Amino acid sequence: METFIINNNQGKRFSKLSGDYNKIHIDKKYGYNSQFGENIVHGSLVIIKILLMLKKNLYINKNLKKIDFKFVNFIKYNNRLKLKKISNLNYNLIQNKKIVIKIEING
Repeated sequence: METFIINNNQGKRFSKLSGDYNKIHIDKKYGYNSQFGENIVHGSLVIIKILLMLKKNLYINKNLKKIDFKFVNFIKYNNRLKLKKISNLNYNLIQNKKIVIKIEING
């Protein structure tokens, strides 16, 4: 099981790199007043991090056809995220004992 944390500074850098300046990700006051009660991590930043982890650990190969990401919950900054292998082709990303993303690899 791999773990990682995405902090607010990483979110701000990602906003600059991607051009995604949605206030829900970077404006504290806006996040506090949102339905989430705080800023949330860019989904695409999390997906990039997961893909890098899967590739680094050779869970995915050159014959990869498709990966499905199903977001089931929002992701908070500064919380430990765990990538848990369910089977050879299925993973869950967990935050605070809750599944936040279900991942299915079709290779």
